[in-house]
Amino acid sequence: MSVAEAASAPRVESLKQPPGLAFLFAAEMWERFSYYGMQALIVLYMVKVLGFADARASLTFGAYAAFVFLTPIVGGALADRVLGFRLAVIVGGVIIMIGHIVLALPFGSASMFSGMAFVVVGTGFFKSSVSAVVGQLYGADDPRRDGGFTIFYMGINVGSLLATLIVGYVGQQIDWHLGFGLAAVGMALGLVVFVLGTRHYAPRSRECPRPRLVVPSVIGALLAVPVLTYLLAVPDGAKLMMLIGGGLTYAYVVYRAFTAEPEYRRHLVAILIYVIFASFFWALFKQKDGPVLLLVDRAIDRHVFGFEMPSALFTSFNPFMILILAPLFARIWGAFAARGRAVPTEVKFFLGILFASGCFALIATAAFISSSGTPASLAWMAAALFLLTCGELSLSPVGLSMVTKLSPPSLTGLMFGAWFLSTSFGAYAAGWIGTLATVPAGMAQPRTPVHAPLFHPRPVARAPGRDAGGRATQQPRPRPRGGADRL
Repeated sequence: MSVAEAASAPRVESLKQPPGLAFLFAAEMWERFSYYGMQALIVLYMVKVLGFADARASLTFGAYAAFVFLTPIVGGALADRVLGFRLAVIVGGVIIMIGHIVLALPFGSASMFSGMAFVVVGTGFFKSSVSAVVGQLYGADDPRRDGGFTIFYMGINVGSLLATLIVGYVGQQIDWHLGFGLAAVGMALGLVVFVLGTRHYAPRSRECPRPRLVVPSVIGALLAVPVLTYLLAVPDGAKLMMLIGGGLTYAYVVYRAFTAEPEYRRHLVAILIYVIFASFFWALFKQKDGPVLLLVDRAIDRHVFGFEMPSALFTSFNPFMILILAPLFARIWGAFAARGRAVPTEVKFFLGILFASGCFALIATAAFISSSGTPASLAWMAAALFLLTCGELSLSPVGLSMVTKLSPPSLTGLMFGAWFLSTSFGAYAAGWIGTLATVPAGMAQPRTPVHAPLFHPRPVARAPGRDAGGRATQQPRPRPRGGADRL
């Protein structure tokens, strides 16, 4: 029997979603507005404003994304044992808002690294806790759970779509720091909505297991900010932290799984296995915000109906497609379940990785076309993002739902942290892969048609003084490498 079958639930009279879901949808939407608004700008900001080399920007973003999804392990454990889920969400939201305010300050890389560190710490409290509050809206055998998490996942992508359109445009076209400031406003709105919906959440979400330890726990978390600031500024330090911190964290989760009550042990081991396979998917998925975004910026024809789309708006493709496709996927899974033939979780994971593979086949094709000297059409990238979005819908909301179904109540926050660990490992792998997907120094011209050895393994040979089309070019004088250009 599959994990999905073991956790399947009988029918209930009403399939109407609980009222608390609407507030959590809106709260998560605004929190994701802040997160994805910053994410739409940060790689371009590092490369275009701070002058970072592609490889360093990729490693920095990969480390940041990895830490964002690693800290929910600690934050989830603190929510389980100390703060409770409601208070953890509020504390995390406030710290995230502070991070975006720091990012908006015009102090270059110093404010960028420290602001990112605040966001990392705050997300550790917020991310696993808000998902746990959603899970607590449903009983153990409630068939509305998968549909509720799909709706919740749409909230994530409504916020992402609004952020990439508004923050992405304002940041890249008007002022970078104003864009980061808008992200702080989004987080403030998310906090207000979450607090307003408190009475609609499950009573146990408002419990605070150890009130006396709340303040020391928050202070201890804030002390991690300068450490994370340093690790983000020094890529080798982040690598060591991921190897040690990520490995020890996963080992601890394995220990807790094998020492859990016998009735839950098999389910917890299943979650850990899914975490490993999900990491491969996220290593592909996270490329879209780093090397793939730079590919679009430099080597893809972004003209749409006579208007050249800012490259930051490419990040809006994925959330827009989520909003269109999420109801369809929810209906598909529901239709199979209604016929007594629920699609097993492992099959959905396989489909997710298969769709992601097809996405990168199209991206490689677009890079090959651009290597001829004529930028490939944006339609190639839109088709690639369509497949990647199908993969995300096959895997991500299903994974969230699976964790709430299979985790014992006392370990829900920790196991959500374990699930996000898959994204952490994948994100750091994506940053490392991104160092292979950069144009070597001296080879690239503005809007070069050859983006990367990864996407196009054999760069087109060019005669000295000739561009990709064979035309004579003026040779640029070499400039010394140093500062942000040096890893």
